[in-house]
Amino acid sequence: MPTKHTLFIADLHLNINVPETLLLLAEFLKNYTPHAEALYILGDLFEVWVGDDDSSEFLDKARQLLKKYSAKLPIYVMPGNRDFALSDKFEKQTGCKILHDPEKINLYGTPTLLTHGDILCTKDYMHLLFRKFIQHRFCVKMLLKLPLAKRQKLATVVQNFTKKCKNKKPNYVKGVQHNAILKFIKKYQVEQIIHGHTHQIAIEDFTFNNQNIKRICLGEWVNGKGTVLIVGADGLKQLQDF
Repeated sequence: MPTKHTLFIADLHLNINVPETLLLLAEFLKNYTPHAEALYILGDLFEVWVGDDDSSEFLDKARQLLKKYSAKLPIYVMPGNRDFALSDKFEKQTGCKILHDPEKINLYGTPTLLTHGDILCTKDYMHLLFRKFIQHRFCVKMLLKLPLAKRQKLATVVQNFTKKCKNKKPNYVKGVQHNAILKFIKKYQVEQIIHGHTHQIAIEDFTFNNQNIKRICLGEWVNGKGTVLIVGADGLKQLQDF
């Protein structure tokens, strides 16, 4: 592992029905963060987030775990399509820093765009339309005014519906589109994009305007296994399971 390095993970989908994933996160933080300079979590840290007032025992354990390790290294959390309601209160509860989507950073001298990834899936019109509606500031504000129990029930209904829709979509619709990648590379003037969402682990190299470009897609944490991208200050990139 490089001496100076930064960690990237995504799509943990933490939820009380799969408690082993939280245990895996605890193991990951213990083993991988001691010598890291920062940790970026690029969306869908939680299976669902209905508001910072959800104080279930499971979520409290997750908050406490993040709080413990954010005191040791910077942890950045980007909301995904499932936990888009994360807010400033979550930052105070965990010590993590919430990122906008997308977010441009300088990664050891390489201009890099971080995104959850669904904005790159431009053929998934229904998802993008729903995303635009549900994540609108006014809509989020109205949703958070509902009683917690109603929000939880609504989240379950929406999850079941979106899962059915997703299963019916062909892979080319759900996947990242090359023209969308080029659009964001040009807009943000970056040399690489790191994202999650599709769960299709990949490191792709291509050329755009005579410039070498890299796209890295992180994997989903599932069945007791996780995926991490380790980027060293020397430019070395390791995408590995644990």
